Amino acid sequence: MHSISTMKGLSVMVGDIGCGKTLLARKLLENLETEKIYEAALMVIVHSEVTAEWLLRKIAVQLGAKNPGEKKSTILPSLYERLMELYEQGRKAVVIIDEDNMLVILTWLATLAGSFSSR
Repeated sequence: MHSISTMKGLSVMVGDIGCGKTLLARKLLENLETEKIYEAALMVIVHSEVTAEWLLRKIAVQLGAKNPGEKKSTILPSLYERLMELYEQGRKAVVIIDEDNMLVILTWLATLAGSFSSR
């Protein structure tokens, strides 16, 4: 919760199989949903054969972006518009990703960071 309340960007939780990471992610989502200042989404990714565009589109849809399309060139503006709407409402976007192949997800997140830093 600290990294969310201070808006410090990316936080990563690691641990052995069965130690409770998914349970903590679900409890965090429950807590965020009770506080109306957050637009929160939990994504559980069970396979690693997905693309950065797929992940970006899922994030956009989960956060309520309208018609994000299928390509990065249409998803990013739609997601950016939704993030600006949330900002103007005084709300904060939080995406929790529960994924077992962290190397893949870190590559995606690097792609996303590069996408937004070029705006």
